[in-house]
This record gives sequence, structure tokens and C-alpha cells, in this order.
Amino acid sequence: YQNGIGANTEAILTRTLRHILYGGGGDNFKSSIASLFSSSEKGFAYDFSDISTMFQDTSGTIPLTAVDQLVARVNDLSGNGNHLIQSTSGTRPILKQDAKGYYLQFDGTNNFMQTSGTVNLSGLSLFTAFASLSKERNVAEIIFETSENYNNNSGAMLLYFDTNKITVVTRGEGTHPSGYTYVDVATTTGGVFTTQANLAAVSNKITTFRKDGVSQTMTGRLDNTSQTLTNQTLYVGTRVGAGAYLQTKFRALVFVGKTATTTDIERLENLLI
Repeated sequence: YQNGIGANTEAILTRTLRHILYGGGGDNFKSSIASLFSSSEKGFAYDFSDISTMFQDTSGTIPLTAVDQLVARVNDLSGNGNHLIQSTSGTRPILKQDAKGYYLQFDGTNNFMQTSGTVNLSGLSLFTAFASLSKERNVAEIIFETSENYNNNSGAMLLYFDTNKITVVTRGEGTHPSGYTYVDVATTTGGVFTTQANLAAVSNKITTFRKDGVSQTMTGRLDNTSQTLTNQTLYVGTRVGAGAYLQTKFRALVFVGKTATTTDIERLENLLI
């Protein structure tokens, strides 16, 4: 790194070194997800850097083969069958590539994806979520949301960027603030974000928030009654009917219905950073 090798080459070498150091030379996203979901946990897992998981049609019969192709489907690697699709060509994200590898480019104008049916999250009070993506602007934009608008759906949640921050929110029963919980973490840049929750707790339900493997200061806490999640359609990159479209380089999104171990968290984070 001291010989002027260039930013792109350095990024590739850094990523390769992390895979060797933290994965025993053979670790990858799929094996990390297999470990994370080893007991058939509820949730979903998408690797937007793995071209083999993405397709040009919603049925998954036309593989993605090159950058600049529109993505109509991303397979769920969790084993739960929660595949992302986008039926409308004009609102599909596009496959791009940089020094770190492939990613999905969401344009911030009309791109989004969703599950074809509801995701089974019924009864969950514990979860761990990972998101690896860039932050391109300081505006309100949805990373992912369960349901068209969590405000109208008890047991729904979302993760979103806002001006100079990232926020996780869950929705319980009752009008605001009853049943809601959220925390803010200050950030003007993207990265690998990890958050954990125990919604059965009356207070301090969001227990962990990390960026690039480092614990963050959580502010703006709002807590009330205990909650559980419910079955909802998953939307990535927008709030339906309200815009808040996401402009980003999206590399991975994972949600697992449990408190992941430190080993599992660090294993996945170190593959993504």
C-alpha cells in the first residue's frame, strides 16, 4: 500500500485480504448466510454483488450476464423464498461494477423492488439486520420497509437514510408515540450498517447499531410497549405512494429473525466492508 498502486487496486487487495483473514481463505457471502440461517430462521438475504443470484426476468429464467442490464429479480439466499422482483422495466435498478465488485444502482427517481408476497416475520421480537450501501445525498429515502407504509401497519418496520443520519423504526399498536420505537445514528456516508433489536423489551429495544464494524452512538430513542413483527410485503428502495426513492450503490441486504452471534456479525461485516 505504500508504493502508489492506485485506489482501485488497493480496494481489491483490501477486500481480498479481509476474505482471507476472516474467512479462512474459503469464506464467502453464501456460506456466511448458511451459518446465519442454520436453524431455518425467518428473514431474507440478498447479495447484490453476486451476479448469479440476479435475473433479467421476474421468473428467474434469463440470467444477468453483464453490467448495465436491468435487474428484474434477485434471489433470496436465506432459504425462505423471499425473492425480490420488479415487473416494470422502467423502475428496475441496474447492475453496475466498481473496484469493490458488482452492485445494484438505485437511481433515486423511481427504482425499487419488492417481494411478490408477504414475508413471514410473524411473532418475531428479535432480529439482526445488515445493509451495505452508499449514501449519495442527505435527504429522506427508504432503504427497506416492510409494508407500503409502516405507520399504517402494526408490526412493520423500516430502515432509512435522512439528512445526516440513518434511522431504524418499528411500529407497534396504538397511535404515535405508543408502540413505536426508533433510534438515529449520525452519518453522512454509507457503509456496512448492522442493527439488532429486542422488541419484547419495554425500553431500549434497539440494542446494537454498528457502522463498518464499529459501535455507534444511538440518539433520538423512542420506546413504549413491547412489540412483535408481523407478516408484510417487503419493499426495497421506496415507500409506496410516497416516493422517498433511494439513490445508492446497494451491495447487500440481510435480515434474520434472531440475535446473531458476535462471530456471525463480524464474519459477514468483514466480507462486506
